[in-house]
Amino acid sequence: MFGEESHLPYDRPPLTKDFLLGKVEEGQLTLSDVQSYGTVDILHHRATRIVAIDRGQRSIMTDRNEVFEYDKLLLATGSRPRRLPEIDDARAIYLRTLDDAVRLRSVLEPGRRIGIIGAGFVGLEVAAAARERGCEVCVIESAGTVLSRGLPPLVSNAIQRLHLSRGVEIVCGQTAKGIEWTRRGPINIELSHRVFPADAVVVGVGVIPNTELAAAAGLEVDNGIVVDCHLQTADPAIFAAGEVTKHPVGKAGTLLRLESWNVAHKQPLVAAACMTGRDLVYDEIPWLWSDQFGHNLQILGDIADSQDFLLRGHLDSEQWTLIALNSATEPTGVIALNSGRDILMMRRVLKNGGNLPLDVISGSRPVSAKVPVG
Repeated sequence: MFGEESHLPYDRPPLTKDFLLGKVEEGQLTLSDVQSYGTVDILHHRATRIVAIDRGQRSIMTDRNEVFEYDKLLLATGSRPRRLPEIDDARAIYLRTLDDAVRLRSVLEPGRRIGIIGAGFVGLEVAAAARERGCEVCVIESAGTVLSRGLPPLVSNAIQRLHLSRGVEIVCGQTAKGIEWTRRGPINIELSHRVFPADAVVVGVGVIPNTELAAAAGLEVDNGIVVDCHLQTADPAIFAAGEVTKHPVGKAGTLLRLESWNVAHKQPLVAAACMTGRDLVYDEIPWLWSDQFGHNLQILGDIADSQDFLLRGHLDSEQWTLIALNSATEPTGVIALNSGRDILMMRRVLKNGGNLPLDVISGSRPVSAKVPVG
């Protein structure tokens, strides 16, 4: 097992949540210790980068010019933060690794001013953690609302209202026109009508899949490493897993690349089974979650193209469920806040292709994706 980081493999989701809040420490994030790997004959090469794959020789080369042969190879290269060329990388914080999170946590002190560029899940989770630690927070988003990628406006608006109610300043429809990196004073973020003086700038504007190694080896790459339902590439000896994969999703088998813990957790299990001769398929329903200000937001299934929904509860309350419907009024997905029971119910419905329970239908009201609803 090879990895570029010097740390043992660790759990990433807490980096934007409990780790920033000080609820967990570095040692609690580690998935297994060195001794555990040794007992099952796993040799972990830390701080080691693979620079080439020789498919003909079935070998890989490290950045130290070491060559290792393989019978089967798994690529779990993940992704890296998308960087803004106008922002000095040395001063800006791009949160991806444990080292990034350690650096960010060190500046989240009461009264500190934190500028966050990007209002996706990472940006908003950092904003929530920073506010809970007593920081002043300004989130800057080029789109018209937060969480604009893939979520209906009525949900985006509800999450935005949650942040505003907790004292987060949100500036949508703008980009940082310029950033002045002063030597001793604040980092001045220039907006359209004013300047936000920040003590730190966090950038969360998406990620880029690490496909270069696969592409150089001649594997099919299309915004991700293309794999089949067994997570196998076109080369029968090479598999891929995690958010770097572009894999079949749903009954139609649409190739998608999904950025979620579920993919990172479940795909390696299927890949390992298939690499050792078992015939398993990865057919998990897309699922992700986000924790912000003590609230748990979960998204299950396909909601991207839905215009009609059933709403249980009120979007300004602390618990609601929004069920996505297709043109035939069949459920295709769900977005829920603090409603784990409804997520479990919808998982059964989506997996088995059944109908919604009558009590769910009777306790819901129809809403449109484009109309803000209280």
